[in-house]
Amino acid sequence: MVQDLQTPLLRPLPDTTPHRILSIDMGIRNLALCSVSIPAKRVPQINSWNRVTVTPKSVSGPETFEPLDYAAKAYSLMKSSLDTYKPHTILIERQRYRSGGGVAVQEWTVRVNMLESMFHAVLHTLSQQQQLLPIDSKNSPQGFLVYSVSPKKITQLWVQDEGRLTARETKTKKIAAAKRIIEGDMVKVEFVGQAREAAERFDVRGEGKADDLADSMLQGLGWWRWHVNREEMVKEILEWEDEVKKKKVKEPRLSKAKKETKTRKTSRRKSKSEDAEIEDSSPGNMITENIDSTLVAKDVTSVEEVIFPLPLQKKKTRTSKASKPRAKKILELHA
Repeated sequence: MVQDLQTPLLRPLPDTTPHRILSIDMGIRNLALCSVSIPAKRVPQINSWNRVTVTPKSVSGPETFEPLDYAAKAYSLMKSSLDTYKPHTILIERQRYRSGGGVAVQEWTVRVNMLESMFHAVLHTLSQQQQLLPIDSKNSPQGFLVYSVSPKKITQLWVQDEGRLTARETKTKKIAAAKRIIEGDMVKVEFVGQAREAAERFDVRGEGKADDLADSMLQGLGWWRWHVNREEMVKEILEWEDEVKKKKVKEPRLSKAKKETKTRKTSRRKSKSEDAEIEDSSPGNMITENIDSTLVAKDVTSVEEVIFPLPLQKKKTRTSKASKPRAKKILELHA
């Protein structure tokens, strides 16, 4: 766990190079992209925030959702996004197969999941190819990392203490959170270039789905907030460990011999106290204590007077009168 905390969510870059995040909210009709730039020791900047239609509605005939066609669209979209935004971190919204706990898997869900898988495959292939190319000093450091982000965790981050919400209520809460960010209430963010125009017309009727734009922005800013919180947590843990180490150094350390001597002394003291308690509790001592207390109470000078207060009397042996003449008679017969 400690190792996971020490791993930053945004890989370290030179101070002069801002970290660029590309956040993708999945969709076929309304796929949202949000490019977040994080300069060193400054507030985040959003310089691009728009929607992309992967497959438009067909007017002439039925739509085709063949994997071969989707593969070409996925490669074209990811390649152009890398060339345009040059991100260091790419976040892709994780899709689920069932919505609302339903048993059936909708065909539209399968198509979006297929597109998500193709995005990961294309980005992994391009990343491996990029590592084989020589590093350009102007554009270094090169490379990017791709993460699959759970939409549930993003919702828990921005929509807190709201209880159990329906899908419609969740969308409404996320749009409201995006509005507060644009107004500067929740997080300080700068909107520059095309993103400023998109923020001004956000949630205007006729401008498309606002929840997709809100999801992409909240996902990118949420990843940045997790990174900052993790760094602060690691810093506090390391400071606490340093304080504990300093306290241990200040405490006097006893050597092994001193510890053994101290243990022997305490054991001897215990044995002496136990012997004294045994002697005090013996019968002779108890009698002596009782005698002493009696002498003090009665003001008697002799111990014998306490033990034998009355003179001893000899027991008289009784001889029956009838036994004497019988004894004389026996003597006469023997004579």
